[in-house]
Amino acid sequence: MRSILAVFLLSSAGCVADLLQLGEEPEQPFCDVETPCRDTSKQCIFNRCFDPQEPFERVALNLHREQRSQQLLDVDLSNSARLDLNLLAEIPVRLTAESADGSPLTGRVVASRQHSIPGSPVHRQAILGNEGSGTLLLTEGTEWQLRFFPEAKNFPPSDPQSLAPQSSLEEQSVRFQLADSAVNVTGRLLAEDGSALASRAVRLQDTDGRRVSGSSRSDEEGRFELTLRAGINEVQLLIDSDDPSLAARLMEPRGVGNGEWGDINVPFDGPAIPVAFTVRSGQDSTPLACDILLRPVAAGGLIRHRLETVAGIPTLLELVQGRWWIDVHPRDRDDLAPVIGLEVDIAHRGRQEVVVNLANRVRMTGVVLLPNGQPALGARLIFQQVMGTGREADLSPWAYQDWVFEHQTDENGRFELSLPPGEMALFVVPSAPHPRLLRLLSIRDELSVELPISEGTLFSGEVSGDAGGGNTLIQVFSRDLRFANRAVLLGEGIAGADGSFSIPLPVGQ
Repeated sequence: MRSILAVFLLSSAGCVADLLQLGEEPEQPFCDVETPCRDTSKQCIFNRCFDPQEPFERVALNLHREQRSQQLLDVDLSNSARLDLNLLAEIPVRLTAESADGSPLTGRVVASRQHSIPGSPVHRQAILGNEGSGTLLLTEGTEWQLRFFPEAKNFPPSDPQSLAPQSSLEEQSVRFQLADSAVNVTGRLLAEDGSALASRAVRLQDTDGRRVSGSSRSDEEGRFELTLRAGINEVQLLIDSDDPSLAARLMEPRGVGNGEWGDINVPFDGPAIPVAFTVRSGQDSTPLACDILLRPVAAGGLIRHRLETVAGIPTLLELVQGRWWIDVHPRDRDDLAPVIGLEVDIAHRGRQEVVVNLANRVRMTGVVLLPNGQPALGARLIFQQVMGTGREADLSPWAYQDWVFEHQTDENGRFELSLPPGEMALFVVPSAPHPRLLRLLSIRDELSVELPISEGTLFSGEVSGDAGGGNTLIQVFSRDLRFANRAVLLGEGIAGADGSFSIPLPVGQ
């Protein structure tokens, strides 16, 4: 009986194994230096597994000429690596702005492309002078969103207007009129002890973070008045401050109602806490010279205070109670790594001390080799790191702080440098016609690497337009790869005087 059962179990196991072999393995959604690709024939680059022999087939293009960018968001290169590009016409759009009574308003108009390459937004702006008018060139057939920001601080920004310019129309214009149906929001700022908060800058933003009011400042009794665009039901009050000893806070969302808010209690406003702030390295207690950026957590990272520490001299700060994010960048010390997004809690008790101990950078050596095995002389090495967190999903707005460092290989293709510890994006840019090399590195201990450049594919074509296509900068971005929520640049080049271009692209890396 036992032998029959054993045979049955073995047979069942074989069937299961056959079923597993017949089923397709699901695509691996994430990889990194600690979670390599299950398929060993693939390479992990920027958290995705790619076949090193297959070229990138879908890309996005940014075409930059005469200080203006046009973008193609989805370009298919699967059938051909040659593509002729036509620059779209730039259409002049007449802009006017006026108040409810028809009088002209001065200010600026900001036009933002509705859809753009991640990490490469397209903005254009125009100044409206004393006559409340101006002109802005916008790309034909592209959907833009335009907002008017009045010069007068008491006026709120306009509602956004959408426009897709067409060359078939004789004249296109956008008129901004600030309606007289705006809502006045009034209130009084009070500290926890009931005292008035005077001379505090305030403004309103909607729950998506867009400014929807003018700006104002509280009077001696803490009273303020703001003009809010009509039709907005829920807002957040931002209390600004250029002094870290005074509270800066983004209040919780609240309904606009009739605009009469009454007393508004601002927690953790004082008194300021004396803080002995020291930046040092290792066992050496000598204060270091650094550039410091302080951001109160209560303000959602929107308010920033900058200061400098002096070598050998202790720094005494006065900070309002609450949590703070702190960035530290050492000056004149290439051996020390910066710190981004360090969170400290300033409690409501006497004098406090904050000590930031900077880590040493990690030594890295290596060599860059061309496809023929020769050293890559003068290849650019671009290191990029998003500091303050370890996973893209955990990144908050304040954590998008880039540390970017550039270096070049010597005549033997070799390099030696020191880097902050952590995950690092590396872009190796050799001389033409060789493609870039893309890598995601984990910098922990001293390391030595060999970086071989593979043969790539050549993306070529010609740029044309009403005014020609010469001297157009063509940037090729991946539609799949992301680093810090930005599309990864695969390659770039400048079109010649006749508009022709040729850009080497990596394959599957």
